[in-house]
Amino acid sequence: METYAKLRSDLVTSEAVIDGQDVVNIKDPLRGNYFRLRLPEYWLISQLDGVTSYDAISQKFREKFNANIDTNAVLQFVDLLESQFFLENSRSEQAVSRKSYGNEKRKFLFAKLLFIKFKAFKPGKALELCTKLYKPFHSPIGFLFQGLLILFGFILFIDNYTYFAVSLFDLYSVSTIITVMIAFFVLIVIHEFAHAVSCRLYGGEVNEFGFLLMYFQPCFYCDISDAWLFKKKRHRLAVTWAGPYSEIILLAFTMLVWRMTVPGSYFHQISQILVIVIWVTAVFNLNPLIKLDGYYLLSDWLEIPNLRDKSFTYVGNLFKRVILSWPIEKIDIDRRKQRIYIIYAGLASLYTLFIIRSEERRVGKECRSRWSPYH
Repeated sequence: METYAKLRSDLVTSEAVIDGQDVVNIKDPLRGNYFRLRLPEYWLISQLDGVTSYDAISQKFREKFNANIDTNAVLQFVDLLESQFFLENSRSEQAVSRKSYGNEKRKFLFAKLLFIKFKAFKPGKALELCTKLYKPFHSPIGFLFQGLLILFGFILFIDNYTYFAVSLFDLYSVSTIITVMIAFFVLIVIHEFAHAVSCRLYGGEVNEFGFLLMYFQPCFYCDISDAWLFKKKRHRLAVTWAGPYSEIILLAFTMLVWRMTVPGSYFHQISQILVIVIWVTAVFNLNPLIKLDGYYLLSDWLEIPNLRDKSFTYVGNLFKRVILSWPIEKIDIDRRKQRIYIIYAGLASLYTLFIIRSEERRVGKECRSRWSPYH
C-alpha cells in the first residue's frame, strides 16, 4: 500500500490578520521556529494526513480555491515541508532530537564573535511569580493608578529638567561608573521581564531568558516569539510595548524618590543618576528609526514586517528606475505602502546622516580642543 506524507501533529497554529490578509502562524515547538502561511497554503498542508493521495489533494484544491495546481506542484510543496522537518518521518525525528541542531552551518570566527549567546535559564517560577504579582495592576483601576504616576512623574521631570540635562561624558565618570552599570543592569532585567510577563498574560510561553554579547556589548534577552501566535493585534503590540512602558513607570517612580529625598544625600544622587540613565535609554529604545522596540511597535502597528528592509528596497528600486533609468522591473505595491516606504526610508536616511554629522562635529571639536596652540 502506498504511503503519503503526514504533517507533524505537534505543530502549533494560530490564525491572524497581517497587513489586511488572513494568514496562519505556525510554531515548531521542538526547534523553536516560526512560519507564516496564507490560508490556501495552510489548507494544503492540513490535507497531508498520510492517507490522502496527492492527486486527490490537488483535485480538492482546484475545487475549493479555483486555482490551477497539479500533482507535481503538491509534490514540490511536500518536498519543501520535508526540508523544513514539518513531516512525520525518521529524518525529522533525528533532526529535531539533535541538541546541536542549527550549529552545523559554518560561520566565520569573526561572525561568531559578533554574536555570542549564553542560554541562562528557563524563567518558569520567577516569571509565574512576577506575572501573579503584576496581574492585579493589569486592570482599569491599575492602569488609572499607573497613568497618574506617569503624569505626576512627567510633570516633575519637565519642571526639573535642568538637573538631568547632563552630558553622558560627565555621567560616565569614574565616581559613577559602577552605579551606572548596576542601574543599566537592573533596568534591562526589568525591561525583559516586562516583555515576558505581558506575553504570559495573553497566554504565550516564554521558554528562554538569558545573556548575550552583541557586537561585544552585553545584552539580555527573553524569547517572546509566542506573541506571533496571538490573534489580536493589540495583544501583539502590548507585548512589544511592555518593555518601554516599564521604563516609563520606573522613570516616574524614580522621579518621586528624587523629589522626596534631601538634595545632596546619597539616595538623592543615586536617583538622579537613575533618572538620567532611564530617560536616555527610553528615548533611544523608542526611536522607530533603529531596530529596537520603537521600530517593532511601528512595524506591527502598520502590519508590515521587515519594514526597514522593504522601505530601502522599494526606494532603491525607485531611484534606479526613475533617476538612473535602469531597465529593471518595477516593485508593484499599493499606494499606502508606497507612501510608508518613501517616508520611512527618507526619515531613516536623514537620521543616519544626522548621527554621522553629529559624530563628526563632536570628534572635530575634541580634536581642536586638544591640538589648539592656545589650549
